[in-house]
Amino acid sequence: MLLTEAAFSQPEIDVVEVHHYKANVASRGVPKGLGFSYVGELPDAVDASGEAGAECVWRMRRTDWKGIEACDGRIVELCRAAD
Repeated sequence: MLLTEAAFSQPEIDVVEVHHYKANVASRGVPKGLGFSYVGELPDAVDASGEAGAECVWRMRRTDWKGIEACDGRIVELCRAAD
């Protein structure tokens, strides 16, 4: 949330992406909860130990960002759900 707000405070940035490993299901809740759109998956390109395979990609466009105020309640809910 704060990183998205910081990114969009820069006039040259029009899109913010969030990437997470598909195997990390809990990570899906963060961009989804903030209103990011699911774009799809990048191919499984594991080339180092510790990597977990396919990446999921989420995207927010500047024109769709409602601002930090619109996310406050959703962040509290996401944090509670993670506990």
